[in-house]
Amino acid sequence: MTIEELGGPQKIITGFAPELIGRPLEEDDIMDMKTEKDPASGLTYYLYELKPHYLVAATAFKNRMFIMTIRASSIQWRKASDKLFTVRDTFRVSTA
Repeated sequence: MTIEELGGPQKIITGFAPELIGRPLEEDDIMDMKTEKDPASGLTYYLYELKPHYLVAATAFKNRMFIMTIRASSIQWRKASDKLFTVRDTFRVSTA
């Protein structure tokens, strides 16, 4: 099952937000939401930036959902936000 079969980006983040950020998602919590296809594996990834300082990447493979969440304090965000985005954007699930 693919992540697209499970739902669109909005449905996925709304459904998992309580476990990821500790509370239900509010509409203005989403600062950025995008979809990327990994050419090597063919997997689709949903990428999110949520208030205040959460980065999330999600995909599905072989009937399993994989989600990576990064949470940073304000100080960590100021010092390393570029690196945190790189970590989120390079999250991949092996299909081998």
